[in-house]
Amino acid sequence: MSARGAPGKWPLGLAALLLAASGSSRAAETPIPAVPTPPAPHIAHYRIDPGASSAGFTLGATLHKVIGVGGKMSGDLTLESSGRELWKLGGEVNVEAGSIDTGNIKRDLKMHNSTLEVTRYPLLRFLPATAAGALPEGLRNEAGPFPLTLTGRLEIRGVAREVSLTAQVLFRGTRVIVDGTFPLSYLDWGVPDPSVFVLRVDKVLDATFHLEGIPTGE
Repeated sequence: MSARGAPGKWPLGLAALLLAASGSSRAAETPIPAVPTPPAPHIAHYRIDPGASSAGFTLGATLHKVIGVGGKMSGDLTLESSGRELWKLGGEVNVEAGSIDTGNIKRDLKMHNSTLEVTRYPLLRFLPATAAGALPEGLRNEAGPFPLTLTGRLEIRGVAREVSLTAQVLFRGTRVIVDGTFPLSYLDWGVPDPSVFVLRVDKVLDATFHLEGIPTGE
């Protein structure tokens, strides 16, 4: 059918085109809001200061407690912010198993040679994975301590298991200081029960550590 045979169609089509063009013009003139750029993650690298760090334990036993001290620590630690009060951790924390001392030579010989087998497994290793908790901006603040929940893999006598523990974190100048105590069921790592005859020890000990980290490069 010709345009003359369809009265009214051309004006309506023209009106639709004009409206569409007007809408496109307005859309083109409307500014698109800028997407905010997320802040760059904060990353900090530390090396453990062996002279200021140590690990130990307290173990209940018949009529007394066994206290182990002096475990030499070494390694490195990385903190990377990954969200609100969430941190991704890296690095490795090592404790020389043969350096832990209970103050009793005979007991220590058994602990080193039989219980921990330090010749075969010289290191107790912790591979940190995550931390949850609020930390000060820039990781430099004289306030604190700041509670954190840490997760990672703890390796004893070649057996590695996932652990979660609570620690207290301080920042002194550029140093990071981490203190923690957590229950450890040593049988879960294949560590033999050192109980003998009437001298019995608990199946769970309290592991303790004091770690001081120095920023890499200092």
